[in-house]
Amino acid sequence: MNNQDWKILDQLSRHLTITKAAENMQLSQSTITKRLKQMEADFDVRIVYRGKKGIHFTPEGEYLAQSARAILKEVEVMKDTLWNMEEEVRGTIKIAVSNFLTSFMIFDVIGAFKETYPEVDFQITTGWSRDMYERLRNDEVHVSFIRGDYQWRGRKHLLFEETLCIASEKPIPLPELPAAPRIDYQKDAKLDGMIRKWWDENFIDVPRISMVLDKAESCREMIRNGLGYSIVTSLVVRNMEDIHKTELKDRDGKRITRGSWMFCQEKSMDLKAVRKFVEFVESYNLSRP
Repeated sequence: MNNQDWKILDQLSRHLTITKAAENMQLSQSTITKRLKQMEADFDVRIVYRGKKGIHFTPEGEYLAQSARAILKEVEVMKDTLWNMEEEVRGTIKIAVSNFLTSFMIFDVIGAFKETYPEVDFQITTGWSRDMYERLRNDEVHVSFIRGDYQWRGRKHLLFEETLCIASEKPIPLPELPAAPRIDYQKDAKLDGMIRKWWDENFIDVPRISMVLDKAESCREMIRNGLGYSIVTSLVVRNMEDIHKTELKDRDGKRITRGSWMFCQEKSMDLKAVRKFVEFVESYNLSRP
């Protein structure tokens, strides 16, 4: 058994498919299968059964997968501790980033940070904000970048605030909004709830949703081509000077906004690389979307 074998068990237990595990580890499926058979021979137990929809762990396999996760964590702690003893800032920072923030800011931030600290590496996970938040809560990453207001007692930093707005090719009078074709896209539950709340406070009729897209970027192009309006955050329609934007306001006339945050586990700040990165982001100049 080597470190890669433990990683294979960990990935298989997380995804329950050889295809996904191989993809995440950048290995061939045949390599995963070969190593799995070798592990079964070494331990003289059946680790998994193959089914039509993936793999199923045996009780012995479940035990080995849990042990693999613990061993990988211990190796990670040892590496962090050793790197923390050195004068040079080095190590691997694990971050979780919401999908949209990945394209908007994170690569610029990491690029700027690595100019000063080239020996620091990153493991980046992307997805919905709620999932990135849970990864931090479960101690799977050091730092999370998320959109929306989540409860967090650890270290946190407000990156910027976005305004919710109605975006359309031409101005649409508010009373005419329910009859106008609306373009929706898949978004996180918190943002969807904010939009629903505003709509219910202003209209009796349900919106006329003409299409639902999987990405905000596609929504931008549909708006640009005059195929309808959408209710989005200002970040989605940034740099679109040809698009009309009407800010949403609550009953008190205040702009409806939501923040994007950096959250960090307090204990992770004991790691030199993480501490330097968090402090770097806190001082990094991010202009308001």
